[in-house]
Amino acid sequence: MIGLLDLLIRPRIIKILLLSAFVGLAVGGHFQNAVSFQRDWNYQVAFFRQLAWRIPGMREGSSILTQELPIAYSTDNSLVAPMNWIYATDISDRSIPYNIVYLDLRLGSSLPELKEGMQISRDYRLLEFEGSLDDAIVLYHQPPGCLRVLHPIHDAHYPQLPELLVAALPFSNLHQIVVEPGEEAMLPTNLFGTAPEPSWCFYFEKADLARQQGDWRQVVALGDVAFKLADSPNHASERIPFIQGYAFTDQWDRAVELTVETITINKLMEPMLCSIWNDIYKNTEPSKERENAIADIKECVNCPEFAEGWKLPANKGVGLLKQANSASLR
Repeated sequence: MIGLLDLLIRPRIIKILLLSAFVGLAVGGHFQNAVSFQRDWNYQVAFFRQLAWRIPGMREGSSILTQELPIAYSTDNSLVAPMNWIYATDISDRSIPYNIVYLDLRLGSSLPELKEGMQISRDYRLLEFEGSLDDAIVLYHQPPGCLRVLHPIHDAHYPQLPELLVAALPFSNLHQIVVEPGEEAMLPTNLFGTAPEPSWCFYFEKADLARQQGDWRQVVALGDVAFKLADSPNHASERIPFIQGYAFTDQWDRAVELTVETITINKLMEPMLCSIWNDIYKNTEPSKERENAIADIKECVNCPEFAEGWKLPANKGVGLLKQANSASLR
């Protein structure tokens, strides 16, 4: 380039200006590359931290099923190694115990089809994985939203869930999650650094884990802290475990308040809220407080079908949705 500039352009000042421009573009390009790699790394760290919070342990032979994650420089093949460093305490032969599968890349090849008992086989040069679709856990992660371990029932109405994850949802086996392992999953500090101060996603993942165990008091304890943070939910659905927790511990006003926030922020949450409140109604004891809460929910959430026995008390209604629309909600 310098030779061409010297050959074709005579004025020295123009040569210097052009050379400076090219150097500036080169430096800018390298800087953009560095930023891109740093962004990718930050995402990977956040992904694996949230994974370890939500899944403290996994049974051997487990596969994580998800769609292609928003990482530019890694595929599921690249993520298998760090996941095994986090969850596998000892690998002494050619078999590795844990696997990640991008459905949009592997369905029809290493995962022939979504069918009960379907074998999942992966060959990583010197290492290999052998597992079954029956031992899979389905994840969804779309930043800035928190990582989601999808539940076949609770998340059946998750709004705008990608089609492949909808198809895989019935195969999400949460029994593969070991909620109290002898040694919880830990990110190697020499690779991932030290853990930051707890954020909203930390409390959400821990609350979702407590919900899986039916530990509603723990869900509420986490919610009482999480909703006081400067951080806040990144997706309306992240309030769902806390709605259930407050309802199942008879804190009906708080459950209704969070429901109104959820439907006000995202109208597409209506089917999911209907399903959750049907479950709450069927699994809680009758009380005046519960009936009042149900009446409030009926006013702001339009559910075409309700649990048997779900009735709206006469002349009950407090205009909660109107109040919420005029309020400032996060």
